[in-house]
Amino acid sequence: MRRIVAFVGLLFLAFVLIFGSSNEGMRLLSQRRYMRQDGWGADKFTFGDLYGLTYIKPFKMPRDTSFVALPVLETDSAKYKMHIIGDSYLYSFFSMDPRYFEKTGAVQFVRWSTPKAIPYQLAMDKKNILLIECVERNFRQLMQVQEIRNRIEAQPAAKAIEQSSSRFAFLSQINARVKETLYHPTLENNLEFLLFNLGIWAPFKELKSALNFYVFGRLDNDVRVSKNWKQLYLTQTVDPEKVGSSFYPTSDEEVAAYVAQLTEVEAYFKSKGFDHVIFSIIPNPVGVLNTENKPTNQIISRMAKHPAWKGILVDPTLRLQKNARDNFFPSDSHWNQRGAAIWLGQLNETLRTL
Repeated sequence: MRRIVAFVGLLFLAFVLIFGSSNEGMRLLSQRRYMRQDGWGADKFTFGDLYGLTYIKPFKMPRDTSFVALPVLETDSAKYKMHIIGDSYLYSFFSMDPRYFEKTGAVQFVRWSTPKAIPYQLAMDKKNILLIECVERNFRQLMQVQEIRNRIEAQPAAKAIEQSSSRFAFLSQINARVKETLYHPTLENNLEFLLFNLGIWAPFKELKSALNFYVFGRLDNDVRVSKNWKQLYLTQTVDPEKVGSSFYPTSDEEVAAYVAQLTEVEAYFKSKGFDHVIFSIIPNPVGVLNTENKPTNQIISRMAKHPAWKGILVDPTLRLQKNARDNFFPSDSHWNQRGAAIWLGQLNETLRTL
């Protein structure tokens, strides 16, 4: 009997390992789990991505996952093709329907997380606009020419090295397959999702989190609770020692360097046929909600006001600060539909002026 139990356990573990190494399998499983609302559904993001890291029960708040409603635009003429590279602040809130954008007839959207560069196709009968959107905590490393080219412009493939023998090639393929299985880049996260990202485990996770947080004062390293105890933040946006933080000390010389960085991006893509390049840096929620009672580095506005900056930078910070709590999810690192709609309105105002 023990041999049978051990054999069944071994088969189960082998299945979990193989399935967790399959990108296609994990994609299909994720879709099905997130569609379920019962104990067998995935709850990691249902109540906000930061709740999913902490499981602190007071922040267990249902999150609206619907797209922002299509706006009523001033004109329906299609003068532009929008080429967009962006993050979850966009693709989680907009369906990339061209009707979202003023004077736009077509949209090509590419995520920052794309595994390989996607060639862009310039329209011949419309002006081509490149919109580069990124949240504040990531813009320094992402809004660079090469980083953007890695996402929307195919790079020359490295010339394959000829194998000296078919035997060596065969062994190399086996080694690559073993490495892919044993050192899968997301295997740890996949296994955690497979085994533990289920609603039935939520009460136990909440109990463990309550014990760690309220008794021992411990919280997931990636998350901070606001001073007023009403908001969760990513640690990298709050910790002044993190370069992506709204409180990271930033000199005027560094601001000038970032302005030069964006100017270089604009010049490069205009040389490739784009008529306009629009940058939009979404402020960290902590820089808008003003819960920490200390000044931010105001890096986005300082860039926009820098005398060397001649480009287009959509900064929604001031508009989001009006009734700020209504524009963000308390248990998530993103804005909500209202905040996203405010940004869209500002972007469309910019498009009307081009």
